[in-house]
Amino acid sequence: MRRIFALAAAAALLGGAQDAASEPVGFIAVSNGDVKVQQAGAWKAAKRDGGVEIGDTIRTGAGASAKIVLVDDTLLQIDEETELRIETWHIGDAATKEISLVRQVRGRLRATVGDAFGGSTKMEVHIPTAAIGIKGTDFEVISDSLWEACLHSGGIDVSNTFGSASPKPGECVYAYGDKAPGDPHPNSRQPLAVEDDEPGDPNLADKDFSEPIVVDVGSGPPPPGGPDQPNGDGPYGVGSGENDEDELQQFEAPELEPIEID
Repeated sequence: MRRIFALAAAAALLGGAQDAASEPVGFIAVSNGDVKVQQAGAWKAAKRDGGVEIGDTIRTGAGASAKIVLVDDTLLQIDEETELRIETWHIGDAATKEISLVRQVRGRLRATVGDAFGGSTKMEVHIPTAAIGIKGTDFEVISDSLWEACLHSGGIDVSNTFGSASPKPGECVYAYGDKAPGDPHPNSRQPLAVEDDEPGDPNLADKDFSEPIVVDVGSGPPPPGGPDQPNGDGPYGVGSGENDEDELQQFEAPELEPIEID
């Protein structure tokens, strides 16, 4: 993420209100399953930390998902079977004044608008039946039997040639193709949250593995010390082994002296 923010700072100093054309305007933070990116007309598998440029199309297959972080700190969470294109994306002072545009063809997208350039990015999402204008907002656009725009926080305006509608937080409106958007209704879906399927454990090297060893002591041979030792009084703190039922006992492994080799 730091390299993207460094790019933003440099572009803001050099270009100001220019588009970041031919330069990365974001990166792929998460890529789960069949996720592809079309750059310069060629499709390729999306790779984590791969750059995203203006004009790129992102497509997810069945069961796949992706998360993209853009240069202004806007977060795009992309569900399965979704396709969208980064049409334009402004940086520097222009980010809060000129429209940055994402065109969504199908599927489900959640966008949380960033504010890394001194204010909320002026962003729109265009779908086949409407344009959705947003600023400082967390919202979703969903293509099911009908297109829906759902607001989590902030404000959006859903408009087409027939009219417009502005849902309240927690509401969705339908974006019809033959009439004005409308029919607000409660959002019954859980917010889309794309998680990394293979996050790994960055703290693995710092874990303490000196945990007590768990031993299954049953009715087999008695432990060192002989069967006449009281339960739990053996030299390693384990039981006598006289109990026919298995029991779990714990002992600490003894420390061994280092061996010196001449």
